[in-house]
Amino acid sequence: MGNTETMPEAQARVERETNAAASAIFPPGFTLSVQSTLSMPCADIEDKGTGQSRASVNYWVDNIDNRRNNEYFDKLKTWWANNGWEIETDKSPDDYMNATKDEYKMAIQTTITPDRRVSIGTNSPCVWPNGTPEPR
Repeated sequence: MGNTETMPEAQARVERETNAAASAIFPPGFTLSVQSTLSMPCADIEDKGTGQSRASVNYWVDNIDNRRNNEYFDKLKTWWANNGWEIETDKSPDDYMNATKDEYKMAIQTTITPDRRVSIGTNSPCVWPNGTPEPR
């Protein structure tokens, strides 16, 4: 197992990527409120801990017109294409999409409630806490 980004670097990147996408697709005046910011442990195929973790951030998107959710999904598809992301799952319009870049995964989705609230977030690949494999 080789070197990786550090956990602080991965956390900064998930936040940076998510904020860049949100700024490109949502209209002025939108706000992001933290739904979750996590460090999730990684496991091998036998479900044993590897010592690595994934950085993750997920935001609720507030102060937008949720009747325009399809437009936001379309804008994100364009932003992803222009910024090196590859769409993995597309259940748009107005449901769920995700894309990957450098093993990072970004997703946008809406709730099934009548208000169709939007969330957007990014997960990192598995990284070592300090960027190098931990001695065992």
